[in-house]
Amino acid sequence: FFFFFLMIRRPPRSTLFPYTTLFRSNKDTSVTATYIDSSGRFWIGVYRKGVLCHDNGKWRLFLENSSPYSIVEDMYGNIYIGTLGNGLYCLSPDADYTPAEIDLVGRKYVPHLSCNRGGTIYATTSAGLGIIDAATKKVEILDGNRRQTQRFNTPDLQSVFIDSRGLL
Repeated sequence: FFFFFLMIRRPPRSTLFPYTTLFRSNKDTSVTATYIDSSGRFWIGVYRKGVLCHDNGKWRLFLENSSPYSIVEDMYGNIYIGTLGNGLYCLSPDADYTPAEIDLVGRKYVPHLSCNRGGTIYATTSAGLGIIDAATKKVEILDGNRRQTQRFNTPDLQSVFIDSRGLL
């Protein structure tokens, strides 16, 4: 009996994922986005906690206390993160992934991102569609409203996808 008891002792704490406190006893914590970039880094968006990145056996936390909702990579290796209430951010490998906000003319709700082969990022917002040139970071906004006087008959766009032909 004593031998059996020794065999079922608690295993050592894992060092693979040191951010386990983000997920412990917190009912409002949920994973909202995942992405594996071209270099094999694993990105995890956690509601109201930020973005975790696993790279070469180490974890890093970005945009702490934000609510990331979508993650995408452009052809230059930049990571774009759309958030719920904090706007759109670009993390460049040239700047050690320091977050830089991309101004979507006051639009802070960015639930979905897509990137085409030509380097254009499409960001849905609460007031239309943001189109970002990945090379210049220049932003164009296609507005929407319920009066149907804009390009979209609803301002609140939830998702945008690029098909296999590269079409929006």
